[in-house]
Amino acid sequence: MRAGLLVLLVVSTGCGALFAPKMKSVQVLSNPSGAQVLVDGAPVGVTPGVVNVVNKKSHTVVFRLPGYQDGTCMLTSDLKALWLILDLFGLVPLIVDAATGSWNEIGTSVCNVNLVPGGGAPPPPPPPPPPPASS
Repeated sequence: MRAGLLVLLVVSTGCGALFAPKMKSVQVLSNPSGAQVLVDGAPVGVTPGVVNVVNKKSHTVVFRLPGYQDGTCMLTSDLKALWLILDLFGLVPLIVDAATGSWNEIGTSVCNVNLVPGGGAPPPPPPPPPPPASS
């Protein structure tokens, strides 16, 4: 009986929808540390740290620290062929996983950014040397 229920569950839903992780933990690091971390524009913490993101869509991670240019890291969610291949065994799983995006996963687990000093206008040039003293 239990085996029949398991088969019915697998046949009636997508493999990716059942077994793919919904969230992904990503380590966020910056040099220097202490940068504010924003995921898709929302603040989520500071470096060093770990953020959890939805696994089936891509995200933009921005690192912000006063005195430095913003750094960016892209978390790209790509098609994982294994889920597609497993879904070919049934029409319903194929439709479910295609509709929910359950075929996709983020491939990386670390965002590491070296922040560049500045961000505004370049500093002014140094003043010219004083004229030589006359004797």
